[in-house]
Amino acid sequence: MITMLEKKTVLVLDGETRAALAVVRSLGRAGLKVIVASEDKRSLAGSSKYCDHTVCNPSPAVDIHCFVETVRKIIIQEQVDVLFPVTDASTYAILQNRDIFDAIVSLPLVPFHTYWAASNKISLMKRAAQSGVPIPETIFIDPASDELQQHLQNITYPVILKPRASILLSGNSMRKTGVRFANCKEELQIVITTDPSFTAPYMLQKLIAGDGIGIFAFCENGDITSVFSHHRIREKPPYGGISVVCESTQPDQLALESSKKLLKALNWNGIAMVEFKRDRNRNNIPVLMEINARFWGSLQLAIDAGVDFPLYMYNLSQKTELRNNKHEEIVDFPITAGEVQHLDPPSIKQTRSRWLLGDLDHLIIRLKMPVDHPRYPQKLRDKLHAIFIFFLEFFKGSKIEELRYGDSRPFWHSLAKWVKAQNI
Repeated sequence: MITMLEKKTVLVLDGETRAALAVVRSLGRAGLKVIVASEDKRSLAGSSKYCDHTVCNPSPAVDIHCFVETVRKIIIQEQVDVLFPVTDASTYAILQNRDIFDAIVSLPLVPFHTYWAASNKISLMKRAAQSGVPIPETIFIDPASDELQQHLQNITYPVILKPRASILLSGNSMRKTGVRFANCKEELQIVITTDPSFTAPYMLQKLIAGDGIGIFAFCENGDITSVFSHHRIREKPPYGGISVVCESTQPDQLALESSKKLLKALNWNGIAMVEFKRDRNRNNIPVLMEINARFWGSLQLAIDAGVDFPLYMYNLSQKTELRNNKHEEIVDFPITAGEVQHLDPPSIKQTRSRWLLGDLDHLIIRLKMPVDHPRYPQKLRDKLHAIFIFFLEFFKGSKIEELRYGDSRPFWHSLAKWVKAQNI
């Protein structure tokens, strides 16, 4: 018998992120009570009309123990049913202390060791190579040894330096890392001697010239049950980074097969985004970049197309099925233990998404870059073309990520924050 679902309470962390905003809108439209936590009293996701109210938490990067204890208290005080961390920092901190949270809240995430196996880029690349998944030419470096000296003479420049993970633990705190670029031996040595991200094991990878694609997946016991794919049109910075304009595509079959191999080997449950780049020097085959083992920046694109990953995750946590449609009732389907149901749309809509302020940053960076930039050389006509395509995007049907009919406050929040950052 189908009964009306009691209104559940969901806590979404990292309210300052675009991914959190997408999660809040998805779950709020489904009729859930959504509370947003962030480091600031005002946040992007917290300004959405789908947010019931906001709370504050300390940064997990500054004090993990304080962050965990604060989130624990919020869960108890607010009687939270389901917890959704969004960034790597909060996910790492929560999963590392999972025994605390499993006793008080539903946490629809894989165990910490599985999350870390996907997030540790070194172990992921080694696993991929063993599974026959194409990866860039890679050298693994342990800074405690003299391995770098052994490879210096054989490195082809330019080269990408990738830390082991996007965050590195340092006692009771974390530090965010970033991918670096070296155009010569001297630049390489400057990076590794001045950036603390490379005091832990890291990788040197050949620069891949080609388009970025992503396989968005929802898994049950390692098997992909829902899939979505996107193509990156523009990124910030322009030579490789965060997607600012992207569109839905049919999944590349080789990328999909590679994703299936990796997620099956990890026995993955829930959501993941497997990121690839087409290698122009290898017949455009998609080579693995990384796995986002948590919600990702272009999540809204999939939701706009009808593939509602946040709702799938909620259903996984509750063994229920909510329909995110204002014309449908929210219902509870009785299902057997261990069985998970979710919706797959009969057809995925063609969608195009634009993070407008990120795209504006892309344009500004291109206009300021020297014409002989080693990673993104441009002529004057290229810069003029960048201006043209920025304004042309308004006529291509792209949905602006933060701006939704009836829920415009997140856009104005982000615009005010962007203007403040420019010192305008």
